[in-house]
Amino acid sequence: TTATTTTTTKKKLANLLSRKKKAKETQQRSTIATTESKILLLGAGMSGKSTFYKHSAVLFGSAHLDEAKRLRLLAQNLVTATRTIAKVAEDLHFILPDSIKEKIEHLATINLDEAYEKCVALLKTILADQSIQHAYERLLVDGKLAPSFLATHTQYAISRLDVVLGKDYVASTLDLLYWRVRTTGIAEIQLNQPEIGNFRPVLTGGQRSERRKLDTYVR
Repeated sequence: TTATTTTTTKKKLANLLSRKKKAKETQQRSTIATTESKILLLGAGMSGKSTFYKHSAVLFGSAHLDEAKRLRLLAQNLVTATRTIAKVAEDLHFILPDSIKEKIEHLATINLDEAYEKCVALLKTILADQSIQHAYERLLVDGKLAPSFLATHTQYAISRLDVVLGKDYVASTLDLLYWRVRTTGIAEIQLNQPEIGNFRPVLTGGQRSERRKLDTYVR
């Protein structure tokens, strides 16, 4: 009987402590909610939401990518830049060797997580082609050949090619801002700025299917 009473008392005490802990956590969340401003970043795809989000992280928080994510993001951006230039070459009716066309098509099939070095080798070969280089030169001087954001992104990616492909490369702040990545789902980061206080930018993709996810978040 004594053992049963002791066990019951321990359970009651444990339940009491658990309730107190939950109540404290709820109170903390409530306090944060009343002192924190949420900024919903809304807009169509490529409207600059991710850039604003990354700028906020750089200025008021921390922007960091681990090695695996850095390499994948780097490869994705260089592939996009290369395919943009190839599309310009095609639109201008430049003659591309069949071997270069095959390599460009092959870029879309590479698993960047498993074949980063292979991707880099393909990129170097493609970008060394004379027709591709001429197309890139035309892209820089003719704003009608590609949307402005894509032309700017391509120019930055190519201008950093020798640096970012080096073994000792570490992503700079500008790299984090310029490298493009499609936003899927909802991303948010808690930041603090003395003159503003606590605020939390909330980012979602610009595609309609991604914007629908905000309904659940807001509710």
